[in-house]
Amino acid sequence: MNHLAVSIRSLLVALLAICTAGVASAEPATIVILDGSASMRSQVGGRSKIATVQEAMKEAFEGRAERLGLVVYGGASSSSCEDIATIVPPDGEMDEAARDAAITGIAPKGQTPLAASMESALEDWRDRQPLHLVVIADGTDTCNGDAAAAAAKVKAAGGKVDVIGFVATQPEKVRPLGSVAEAGGGSFAVATSPAAFRSEIAKVLPAPGEAEPDGPAETDAAPDADAEAEAASEEAASDALSSSEEEAADPAGGADGASAADDAGAEVETAQPGIPMPPPRPDPETAAAEPSTVLSLGPLQIQPDKQDKAVRKRLPLRLTAHLTADGPAVPGGVIWRVFNARPMPDGSFPELERSEVPEPVFFLPEGDYIVHAAYGRAFTARQVELHETARDEAVVLEAGGLRVKAVSTDGGALANGISLAIYSSELDEYGQRKQILANAPLDRTIRLNPGTYHIVSRYGDANAIVRADVRVRPGQLTEAAVTHKAAAVTLKLVNEPGGEALANTAWSILSPGGDVVKESFGAFPEHVLAAGTYAVVARHEGRIFNSEFTVEPDRRREVEVVAR
Repeated sequence: MNHLAVSIRSLLVALLAICTAGVASAEPATIVILDGSASMRSQVGGRSKIATVQEAMKEAFEGRAERLGLVVYGGASSSSCEDIATIVPPDGEMDEAARDAAITGIAPKGQTPLAASMESALEDWRDRQPLHLVVIADGTDTCNGDAAAAAAKVKAAGGKVDVIGFVATQPEKVRPLGSVAEAGGGSFAVATSPAAFRSEIAKVLPAPGEAEPDGPAETDAAPDADAEAEAASEEAASDALSSSEEEAADPAGGADGASAADDAGAEVETAQPGIPMPPPRPDPETAAAEPSTVLSLGPLQIQPDKQDKAVRKRLPLRLTAHLTADGPAVPGGVIWRVFNARPMPDGSFPELERSEVPEPVFFLPEGDYIVHAAYGRAFTARQVELHETARDEAVVLEAGGLRVKAVSTDGGALANGISLAIYSSELDEYGQRKQILANAPLDRTIRLNPGTYHIVSRYGDANAIVRADVRVRPGQLTEAAVTHKAAAVTLKLVNEPGGEALANTAWSILSPGGDVVKESFGAFPEHVLAAGTYAVVARHEGRIFNSEFTVEPDRRREVEVVAR
């Protein structure tokens, strides 16, 4: 009996050890849920979003592979909402070479089953509680899933969900993801550059030995400023951009909404480094604005030295804007906004304060806020914590300038009839570019975030179009000159050479290949055409007449078609 009791006792101890080992092995895990949909092929900062993410994921796995996994959706099928795969399990059994190969092999192509991916991760790794999910996405669920509800399940199981939205120029596209982070009890951030994305990843996936930050992550793109506010600062006081810069233009075409053909042999030149930048024309209203002693506190206007007891509980937040980290403060033209860092259920952020004072001071209750600074078309945002003491915050805009002028082949400036548009350089999954600014001003400084932009200059209403890529860098001005090799042409249908023009004539201008370049109606239609050879067809009273003509750069001409 004693031997039997000892044997039973030994068996129980062994079983207990096995059970204890099983519990110990089920350590909490972090699962990255990665958007592998087709839109991740588009570019941010000159490279595809997926390439930036792949590089960051390889770095994140170093030293923490045993508790970090990777789930990808949309990476295998172009149309399936069930395309969800765990390519790296958080068990540490995949060696580094295999893991890197799996990450490198992600090829975006499909849909966005975000909700189903979170539910799948929760089901597959439920024993790794509390589970930490990190969502990296550039859009919301496209498979009719409720991502916020899925995140709430993770939170209810003791875990949390952090979300990083990764976009180039459309932060509003990922704003609804804020409700996913809120439901999952985690942070929400928007990254609009590779550097910002790496910064956000470091916060939610700190290196081994580093503490993971609590609360919402800092963001470099907040609720976007409305067009009116952005336009108001475009002609404000001196912007301190230091010098012009080069960038060889690439006149390669792209999908930007223009349907006509480009100028044949169109050229773009950019200024060489070292040319001093003339200051932009000041906005009289902004230039005259002086720092005010009246601080906006919601609906109240209260002098700082007359604050009541309730107001004294508010802390001052002093803000300054700089074009570069080591540059001077921007003296004017910045539009400041302060938002509550906690998003509303619809993903929007409530705006609390606004100011156009160069160095504003906001008195705010203790808490977390998003400070948004707009400078022309350049903007940035960051999260700030206001607790116990006043805070001075220097916001680095990393803004640059672009000035474009249109010239003829003899170097003369073109102004009348020129329309300029600025687009993002990257193409979306449909081959389209995001328009940054329509009807951009000629020969005036346009303030932009650093990066590469695609400019389209149209001369007239036909095919005289120049396209090119230019680069904008922080604190510098890029000056680009687009050369239009084109001329104005007037058409007339006559009964005999030199005769009176016949009214009620329909016109079609054709390229040598027979494509329609322009159609019009009237006795004297005038169009600006790119240099080249054309055919023209005139229709009058049921009869058709045709002719050929050549356009030479900068040589206006009249084309007569004789009705015979």
